Amino acid sequence: MVYRPEIDGLRAVAVLSVILFHAGVPIFNGGYLGVDIFFVISGYLITGILLKELKLGNLSIINFYERRARRILPALTVIIITSTIFSWFLMTPSEFKLFSESVGTSAIFVSNFLFLAEVGYFSPDIDIQPLVHLWSLAVEEQFYLIFPLALWLVFRIGHIALSWVLVIALLGVSAFICYSLAPDYPDKIFFFSPARFWEILTGSVVALLLFGRSPWSNQVLSGIGLLAIFGAMFVNDVRTPFPSIHTVLAVGGTALILAFGGRGSAVARILTMKPCVGIGLISYSAYLWHQPLFAFARMRTMSEPSWLVMLALILFTFSLAFLTWKWVEKPFRFRSHPYYPTRKAVAFSFGVLTVVMFLFGVIGSITKGLPARLPEHVQKLSMAAHSDSNPYDYICQLELIENDHPLPGCLDYLVDGEIDVIFLGDSHSGAISYEAQNELLARGIGSYAVSSPGCPGLPGFEGAGAASLGRCNNYAINILNFARRKSINTLVITSRFPMSYHGVGFDNGEGGIERKRGGDDYRSETIPIIELNDFNRKKRVLSGITEQLDSLSLEFNIVLIGAIPEAGWKVPAMLARRALRGSDGLLSTSYDAYISRTKEINDAFDAVKNANLHKIDMSNVFCDLQLPGRCINELDGLSLYSDDDHLSNAGARLLAPKIADIVQTIMSNNVSN
Repeated sequence: MVYRPEIDGLRAVAVLSVILFHAGVPIFNGGYLGVDIFFVISGYLITGILLKELKLGNLSIINFYERRARRILPALTVIIITSTIFSWFLMTPSEFKLFSESVGTSAIFVSNFLFLAEVGYFSPDIDIQPLVHLWSLAVEEQFYLIFPLALWLVFRIGHIALSWVLVIALLGVSAFICYSLAPDYPDKIFFFSPARFWEILTGSVVALLLFGRSPWSNQVLSGIGLLAIFGAMFVNDVRTPFPSIHTVLAVGGTALILAFGGRGSAVARILTMKPCVGIGLISYSAYLWHQPLFAFARMRTMSEPSWLVMLALILFTFSLAFLTWKWVEKPFRFRSHPYYPTRKAVAFSFGVLTVVMFLFGVIGSITKGLPARLPEHVQKLSMAAHSDSNPYDYICQLELIENDHPLPGCLDYLVDGEIDVIFLGDSHSGAISYEAQNELLARGIGSYAVSSPGCPGLPGFEGAGAASLGRCNNYAINILNFARRKSINTLVITSRFPMSYHGVGFDNGEGGIERKRGGDDYRSETIPIIELNDFNRKKRVLSGITEQLDSLSLEFNIVLIGAIPEAGWKVPAMLARRALRGSDGLLSTSYDAYISRTKEINDAFDAVKNANLHKIDMSNVFCDLQLPGRCINELDGLSLYSDDDHLSNAGARLLAPKIADIVQTIMSNNVSN
């Protein structure tokens, strides 16, 4: 295939956008679309090479996989080994468990399924996982495990015509999977390889279009392609789901440049400038290095590094990338290199390394992160995320659209077979309900708790951008109807309302930045969705909170848990690292930052004037008590949080008596009336 320097320039655009996104540069909120660009380029180049070899009759599947191994494995192995060394000393057991699993799954190119199951691409856990970016390599290698064989077969039967049928059919199936599953699994679909193959196949379509000819030089179409790419990246809200119009623009824009950005076009002249081509040549190594460097910096500083540190790390990324390209990539790829290894040497060495890395992943998973690496008191602090949380979450936290109540596994807190109180809301409700139910049970009050992640527990709410009212709305309606059928008149509602409103994670102003997207939307007969901009979404959320609380408090006694102070950093991990360093003083965050974050939500709560609404101000539980002007994250050597925003059982125990006191008063009043 004839070398096209403009493709290296396009690679530079892709890798820079991804790096700046992971560095947290605000204007690059859409920088993750660089991966989509890589997918299209890969599909174009690999399909073009396969078609050329098929036409000449010299395609060897073994040679193809050998070339892939020489291209991918050497630099990848260096990054995995280096990351393992640093992770050994810097990671808590829970972090190291996921890291070791990522090593094992990356070795066999299935890490995308690990991250699909464990975390979301926009969750704060991602920032400190050195190998999370390897999910994209896994998607590519899964595609190339089957595509060359399928293309070889159809090319033999029907030459180029049947190759078109294969590519278009696979593209259509993949796109259908992607867009049909996205509404129900928005966080999972990002890593799901069959839902990503259509992007690679878009590049294959371009390769078929250009089969036997040079790319066209069209100023308008190639210019539109470049504008589409940058438009998709910059006009991108952090809540934008995958897939979206931005995905289509990035993929389509890349395809236009590949097809119409031939020499002579203005786009080609821009992309073939020496800095662009130079970055493109080392883009693979730069892509591999950037995330480990950022992750370890965040772990080492225990917070979000300053922009000067991030700039230095970006420059260091490209320095390491150049050295890796020169001394690791080139010797394995080019026969003319004096240190070019034989096929047997490549197969044996990387075969052994693959087995070793896979076994390392198994051991790290089985031992739950090899906790013996760390002192005992550090282990105890770091394990709060798992050992001090609601044991019922795994069965009483719902993610399905339809559920029948009561759920059998969630009925351990009834008194004389009766339910007096229902807990509902998002995962914050799940975090506090276990200790609150224990307190209520001790007072002879029966309760039932079923939460739903990301759902406020109020009718009419759904994730921003959702096509229709689905899981969250149904969850709220189903559990409220259950309460009505059973004549249960007391509800405890807990939700992360600040996230519902703001749509972005918490920045505590002290280095704890939660790079998470979220946000809800609200619709009803009185508050329909007319405009989709974020300002109007926020107004609808506030109006929806007030409207629903006002309506429900006419029918139920409601104990409304105020916004739980968010920490911004993973508290158990932060405490563990502070313990390793010997840091003194209680870990805490700014009370002013909490007040600023929750002002609009508290105003919405205060707008409801019904006597049946009983509000618990969480600042009276965690803030301005132990430390003036601060909200505490720990107490008596225990983490009050299981992560950056959910209370641990230790934190929930501070809240439980206040809930029980209000419920007990409500029930006493009901009896006297």
